Formats: sequence, structure tokens, C-alpha cells
Amino acid sequence: MRTSPEKPRHPGPAEPTRHQPSKKEHMPTVVIIGGSRGLGRGLIREHLRRGWDVIATERHPPDEPISEPRLRLENLDTTDLAGIDALAERLPRQIERLFVVAGIAGPTEAIGQVSAAEFGQTLLVNTLAPLRIADRFADRLTTTGTLAVMSSQQGSITLNNDAGNETYRISKAGLNMGLASIAARRGDQRTYLAINPGWVRTAIGTEHAHLSIEESVPHVVDVLDSRQGQDGIAFLDYDNSPLPW
Repeated sequence: MRTSPEKPRHPGPAEPTRHQPSKKEHMPTVVIIGGSRGLGRGLIREHLRRGWDVIATERHPPDEPISEPRLRLENLDTTDLAGIDALAERLPRQIERLFVVAGIAGPTEAIGQVSAAEFGQTLLVNTLAPLRIADRFADRLTTTGTLAVMSSQQGSITLNNDAGNETYRISKAGLNMGLASIAARRGDQRTYLAINPGWVRTAIGTEHAHLSIEESVPHVVDVLDSRQGQDGIAFLDYDNSPLPW
């Protein structure tokens, strides 16, 4: 998973207590779409550390395999509709959390210089694919489960006051709008979240970013934990503060 450069936001000094279930407790299940590298890989490790059972998808084998009996790996190209439907049928029906992380940077040129093919591919991967997965997998969630997508501060129309990454911005704004539409259409008691992980040192964030994966991911999971069971939709920063749409 890649992230785009953003102005850093710093979480407060207080850190929530992270509950570790005992062996006798029910282990909740999270499905992470896009777990081969970067933030997705970090999210796998963090959920395992907190006692979750994890089902994660990979498009390509990771550089560093994770050997853990509570981790189940599935191969998935997020743009393959048949593959999405096949995976949906293999998933258990009582998932507590779905997090769609996979995405790409897209072209960096000004929008007037971007080809139709480049633009279409970016929106396919960053907008349509996550939304199709969210909509088709939603019924596998518990009635009060959480459906989250990895968004970006750059997807905020209100905060779009600097230049750059126009295609990426458009794709993430579309992702936010689509998630809001899914939540409105379904009108259920599930929690719908668009989350900004911050400016993270990944392939897109570059080595100049302010946060490491290890610094960002625990706070992202804290946000997920704190919002569990709260129905409705929110666009949130990794420190749990609301972002304007």
C-alpha cells in the first residue's frame, strides 16, 4: 500500500490501552485487502499482535512472509471482479472488520497532461475496486461490524489548497464519496470509516515522510478500535480527529 505526501499530524501523548484477548475469548476476525507490503503489511502485524484472526489478500508474494497460524492469506487482484466474488464466497459470515488498503499513486503530472489510460487505471484501482469490494463484502460483516477504506487527507475537497498529485486526489475524493453513498444506501448499523494514515515512509510517501509504518499503523488501529460499534460514517485522521470531506 502506498500513501501520498501530506502535512503531518501528531497524535496526543495519551495512548489507549490495547486489549489482548485471552485464549478462552472469541478471537475477532479482520479482512485486510492489500497486505503484501507497506501499510497493509503493518496492519496485518498489528492486528495479530492485538489478538485478531487475520485474513489478508496479496497480489504478489511479500518480501518477508509472516508465519502465524492466525493468519490466512488469499490471492486477489482487486480489479478482478470474478476474483472478488469468489473470495466473498470463501469468507466467513461473521467478520468484525473489513479494511480495504490496496491502492496506487497514479501519475504525478498536472491533470491536463494525464492520459485517459493513466487516469482510468488510477480510478479503477483507487476508487472503483475498493468500493466494489466494500459493497460486495459488506454482508459478510457482523451487523455492527466496521467497514474501512484507506483514504488520504488529499481526498478532502475542503483541504485542497495546494498543488500536486491531482489524479490521486481525485481518486481518493471519489473513494470518500462512494463510501458515503454505500453507507447511505445500506442505512444499517455498521461503522463506515475513511481513514488518513498520515504522511508515511512508503513507496509513495517517500523517505522524506514524517512517519514510519510502525508509527502510523498502531494509531490507525486505535482509531478502528475506538469506533467499533459506532454506526454511521466518518472521515478521520490517524489521531482520530475528524477531517472535512
